[in-house]
Order: sequence, then structure tokens, then C-alpha cells
Amino acid sequence: MSTVTTSKTFAKLIIVLMLLVISVSSGIHRALLSILYKELTGSGFGDLLGAGIKAPLEVWLTLALSLAPFGLAKSLADWLGGLGTDKSSAITVMRIGAFFSISGAISVLLAILMSNFIPGLFSGILLGLATGLFGITEGLFFVAGTIRLTNLFSTQSKGFSVGLMESSVYSGYTIGAIVTGYLSANNTNFYLPYIFAIFISAFALIIALSQRRVTGKKTPKEIKVKRDQQRYSLRLFIMRPRVAAIFLFAHIGKFADAYVWILPLFLTTKILTNQNSLTVFEISLIISAYTASWAIMMLISSKTSDIFGRKGLVFYGFFFTSLGLFGIAVSLDFYLLIISSIVLGFGTGMFYPILTVIVIDIVVRPVQGEMIGLLRSIRDLGYFTAPFIVCIAAWMLGGELEKLMYVGILIAILLFITAVLQLIFLRESRPSWILLDSVIEHAKLAEKIVKVSSSAFTEENIHNRVKVIELVKEAESLESDADKLKRSIRKSLMQSLLPSADDALFLDLLRVNDYIAGRAVIAATKLQYIQIPKVPERVVTSLSAMGFSLPVLMEELVKSMVFLEEKIYLAVQVTKDISKLESEFDRKYSRVLYQLYKNEAEFAIDGRFTIMTTIKECAEALEDGADNIEHSADLISILGEKYRP
Repeated sequence: MSTVTTSKTFAKLIIVLMLLVISVSSGIHRALLSILYKELTGSGFGDLLGAGIKAPLEVWLTLALSLAPFGLAKSLADWLGGLGTDKSSAITVMRIGAFFSISGAISVLLAILMSNFIPGLFSGILLGLATGLFGITEGLFFVAGTIRLTNLFSTQSKGFSVGLMESSVYSGYTIGAIVTGYLSANNTNFYLPYIFAIFISAFALIIALSQRRVTGKKTPKEIKVKRDQQRYSLRLFIMRPRVAAIFLFAHIGKFADAYVWILPLFLTTKILTNQNSLTVFEISLIISAYTASWAIMMLISSKTSDIFGRKGLVFYGFFFTSLGLFGIAVSLDFYLLIISSIVLGFGTGMFYPILTVIVIDIVVRPVQGEMIGLLRSIRDLGYFTAPFIVCIAAWMLGGELEKLMYVGILIAILLFITAVLQLIFLRESRPSWILLDSVIEHAKLAEKIVKVSSSAFTEENIHNRVKVIELVKEAESLESDADKLKRSIRKSLMQSLLPSADDALFLDLLRVNDYIAGRAVIAATKLQYIQIPKVPERVVTSLSAMGFSLPVLMEELVKSMVFLEEKIYLAVQVTKDISKLESEFDRKYSRVLYQLYKNEAEFAIDGRFTIMTTIKECAEALEDGADNIEHSADLISILGEKYRP
């Protein structure tokens, strides 16, 4: 294994470790927030949130305010974290995030200590501010971690990189929930979990401080390109409803997670079929099952999306999230609650990382930080809007804590509707083109054939007949390899168990690229029979110009095909450049014909007709190759329009 590979692997492990550690601290607060709110606000507010008690609106609003600052702070920090990572470095942003995690845990401890000396309302406000600090932590730390990991992984593993990041986070949440249940079993004042959170956050900060910043100074040209890309990305978000819908779906998806934040308080009111109520430890197990299944599914779904596409996972994710949330709302059996929690986690794990990956698919790398930050900002704003919606809906339904069951059902219905809507609005950003790599490999081989064949027309080779013959033999050998690969790809496409709707286009692309290579070889083959000394220099020069230009066209074609794996809309932009280059090539072809007939008298009388005809056939072969390169570009444009965001 090379030193570079080892270094990258180590860097990935360090980022994953930091995400896991900092998430343990957040997981502790997630598990305790709603219960802690009830304890700290006391007789004025918290005691009014109980079974059968109709709590007034201000009590429900105060409960919402215990979580809403988290959503608002995280939403803002998401956007600032994306900007900061683009302008500075991911490690710097993560260091700042770890500092806020320590501050959040200390603030909660202060709220606990001061709860006996200040009114319940102020305790609730202080708890809300502390929760906001945890929101800043997650916004900064998670955006920076996402961007850093996606940069460390290859283009083909973008989905897995995001899934690994999210899985690390929710694994940390799971550990935090379990630690909370263990440390709080015999500790009613909740000191120990937050003391542990302080130490674990400090450990994350130490790791971050030990890491070297990775950044580079941009040239004025790079800055200008980035600004152009920023404007393009912004137009993409504003002008394309399909892209804006991704952000809206992400926001709605957060409603389920926000409901889970309040879930522990709701679960304390459930009377199970055995007439027992749930203990704090049992509640922590239900929450842990949710976060653990979420973490596991994100690794699976993200890797699966790299192979089979994104859209289906988003649909099924919203569907199972709806099903799991409904189960939690209505179940009165501990084991059914665990199963529903697992289904909820699996569903959320299906769509949660994929929406981020879709944005990465359609946004160029220099502005990915900003756009990922914007997506996470709008998504995490759900932590701000959802608590108010949940709490006001519960108050409108009667005000008792048990009414959260009906709110859960309503959110489940909303998520199901969202699943249906995404089928209409969302387009596949990474189609399931399993053999695209092989088709690109064939195109690169065709490109090599074109380069070898066209090099026969260069000024240093065109006068050397022996060299031309050598180049023709080399091109024919490469063409034989390309034919073998072509037959292998056709066989694989025809026998594929998972055929794609685009297989016909790829077969056509394969055929045309093979034809382009063949025409280049024919042009070089005909050249070896031309007696160049008998040809006027102006004709030779114009023919050389055609030979020089054809590989440039082919190179652009291969570039557009490679972009199909990375950014589909960039592939379309390259095809537009190919069209312009092909128009210039047509003028060079016309130039050859013009020089051929203008200088007819300068050809030797002996064999004039044969030489002129062969030169014309050479030029026609090169021109035919260029025309078919444009045809291949048109096929790529069709794919681009089909999957345009």
C-alpha cells in the first residue's frame, strides 16, 4: 500500500473518530432534553406536562423553546460551517465546534445547579440556550466532517462517504443514549452524564488540535471560477423547482427526528398492555434502537446508492419512516415499540444521507461546502419549526401529553405524502449505469487509437512512410483490443440481471465510438499509400491540421463521458464545446478540399487522379470520425437532459 493511500486512510479514521466522539456528547443531551426540561421547570411548567393534565399553550410553547434554539442555532451554524470550510479548512471549523460542545455541557450543568434558585421559566430558557450551543456544535462539526470525508473518498464513493459520516454521528448518539441510561439509573439530578459529556468533548477538541490544517491559497483565476460556480449553483437552487424540492424534502424529513427528541417525555405517559409504565432505562433502549438502526442503515443505503442510484432509496426511506413513526405513536407493547423504533431508524437511514449526496452530485466541488451547508441549514431548520408545530398541535388537540400520539400519526401521514411527492419531483442524480466504467474504458481505448492514427498526419511523421506504417500497425493492434472489449461489454449488457433503461443509448455510444476509431485507422491506412513528395505542401499542411484536431475532439468526448460519473450537467456543457470544435473541424475539411482542387495543377501528372482521390478519402475518413464524435456527444446530451436536476 502506498504512503499516500495509508495517509488518506488514517485521515479518514481520524475524522470518523472525531465525529463519533463529539456525537456521544450530543447523544447524551438528545436522550435527556425533554425529561430534563420537565424536571428543571418544576411546578410552574414541567409539572403541568403529565398524563391527563391539560397544559396551557404557554407550557407547550416553553417545551418547544427547549428544542427550537437547537434547530435555529444548528441551521445557522450549518451554513456558516459550509462557508468556513470553503474559505478556511474543515479542521479549523471542527475545532470551533468541539469548543461549543464543551460550552453546551457546562451550560446544562449550570442550569441544573441553578434550578433550585431561579424560577422554572428561566431554567427552561437557560436549558434552551445550552441546547443552542449543542446545535452550533453539530452544525459546524458535521458540515466540516462531511466535506472533509467526501474530499478524501473517490468520486465513485461519494454516497458511502456521506453515509459513513452520518453513521458515525448516529453511532455516537446511540452510545450517548446508552451511557445516559447507565449513568442516570441511580442519579436523579443528571450530573454524571453531562460531566462525561464535558470530558468526551474535550477529547474531541484535543484530537482536532492535533490535526494539520489542509488548505491552499487560490489564484485570482480560481477565485473567479469559484464565483461563477457559486452564481450557477444559486441559480440552480432558485430556478429549478426540482432542486428546491430536495431542500424541502430534507426539511420535512427532520420532523420525525424532532418528534423523537420529545418522545421520551411522551413515552413516560404510556401505560403498556401489562399495566406497567416505561422506565428511564427502557426509554433509553427505545431511543438507542432508533439511532442504532439509523446508523447501520446509513452505511448500507449510502453504499447501495453509489451502485443502484439515489431516488428509490429516498422514496422507501420516507415510506418506512412514516410506518415506524406510526408504530411508535400507537404501540402499547415494549417490544412493538422497539420494532417500530428500528423501522423508523431504518427508514430515516435510507433517505437521510442520500439527500446530501444528491446535492453533492449536482454541485461542483469548489462550492460544495456552501451548498451542503445550505442544504443542512434548511434541513436542520426543521428542528426549529417542528417543535412548535408538534407542541401547538398537541395543545389544539386537547393539551394532554397523551395527545402527542395523534401528532405522531399526523407527522407519519405527512411523511407518506412526501414519499409520493418525491416520486414526482425528484430526478435520479446517479443513474444505475453499472457498466459505465467499461464503456468509458472502451472510449479511452478509442481515444488512444485516434491519437496514434492521427499522429501519422503530424508534420514530423507525414513525410516518413516507414513511421506511418508503424503507427498504422500499432493502431490496428489497439483496435483489436477495443473490439474484444466491445464484445465483452455487449455480452454483459445483454445478459445483465439488472438492465437499465439507458442500455440502448450506451450500446449506440459503444458502436459509434468504435466506428470513430475505425475511421481514424482507415485514414492512416490510406495515408501510407500516398506519395507525399508528389503532393503540394499547402495540401499536406491542411491535411496535417485535420489530423491534429481530431484527437482534441476525441479527448473532449471522453471528458464528457467521465463527467457522467461525476456531474451529469457538466457532461452536457462539454458536449456543447464539442459542437463548436466540430464546426471548426468542418472548416478544416473544407480547407483540404479547397487546397486539393486549387493546387491540382501542381500534382505530378503520373498518378494525379489516384493521389488526389486517396487524399480526399483520407480527409473524408477524418471528417466522418469528427461527425460521429458529435453524434456521440448528442447521445450524452440526451442522457444529460434526461437526468438534468
